[in-house]
Parts: sequence; C-alpha cells; structure tokens
Amino acid sequence: MIQVSKEQIQKLRQLNLLKDGLNGDRNYCILNDKNSKSKTYYVYADFAIMTVLGLFENLPLQKITYKQFEELRKVKLLDNKVIQFWGSYVPNALAFEDEEGQWRIMKKTALMKHLKIWK
Repeated sequence: MIQVSKEQIQKLRQLNLLKDGLNGDRNYCILNDKNSKSKTYYVYADFAIMTVLGLFENLPLQKITYKQFEELRKVKLLDNKVIQFWGSYVPNALAFEDEEGQWRIMKKTALMKHLKIWK
C-alpha cells in the first residue's frame, strides 16, 4: 500500500477506482493518527491507481518522446480510445501522459517494434 493525500483519495473516488467491499476486499484504508484529528490515507498499488496518480516508476511502461507518440497516432496504432491524458482514467489505455506532458506506452510488441525499440 502507498500513502496518498486526501485530494488524491477524492480523485480516485470520483473515477470509481476505490472499492468499498463488505467482505474486506477494500483497496484503501484510512487511519486516524493518535491524539489528532488528522488522517492518513493508503491505497493498494494496482496498475490503474498508479497510472492515475502518475506513479509510473515500477510499471511495465516504456518512456517515449512526443514525436514517437505522434508517429504511433499517425499510423493508427493509438487512437483516443486507448490514450489516457493526465487527470483522466481510460480502462484499456496503451499510452499515458504524465503531469509534465511526458509520454509512456505499454510494452506491447506492435508498439515497440514500430518504434524500433524491439527488433
């Protein structure tokens, strides 16, 4: 589990990525600090949550340039249905934009071969 802010929890709740399971299958928890009104929020680090929060470090993604991203769009390997722009959530996304405008793609054979990253 990773610690997140209250604003991030609210964003995940708006995108319906938080599970409120009755049988203990929740993917988040809220802890009250002792002798304080402040709370600490934790979420389970699954792929969808990590991409929405922009935590791409340990995910199976390849960082690419904007020029490479546009090339994939030009040959129609990427369309708007599989592109997750910053601040949104697309369930079957193949390309992801972070808050700084940098791009990452899933390590799929067709994408990687077209960019000549894999041979």
